[in-house]
Amino acid sequence: IIKHQVPRPNESLVGKPLTVEKAEDIISARESVMCHLIEQNSYVCHKTSHVGITAIQVSPNGKPSTVHLACHYGEEEVGMCHVLNVGDLFFSPAGKKQFLRQAASNGDK
Repeated sequence: IIKHQVPRPNESLVGKPLTVEKAEDIISARESVMCHLIEQNSYVCHKTSHVGITAIQVSPNGKPSTVHLACHYGEEEVGMCHVLNVGDLFFSPAGKKQFLRQAASNGDK
């Protein structure tokens, strides 16, 4: 099992209009567990049957930042998507190298 943690953007993005500069699918897993940070050291976790994580690059002030979008898919591949918060965790049986490098650079193993 591989643990991923959503990294902090390079700057606060709250309330800023954002334009997507690029997006890259980084995780697709049939079975995984997502844990959403609700307060310091407290998580709400749930098992997912099919989830995709996309890294989205934005640069509101010319300084690139990445936000992560999770999309939950059903049997008909119609998804419900939401932005992951800083500190959210994602446990999967496998992941792409880019996301693992990002997680490792944030001290995650």
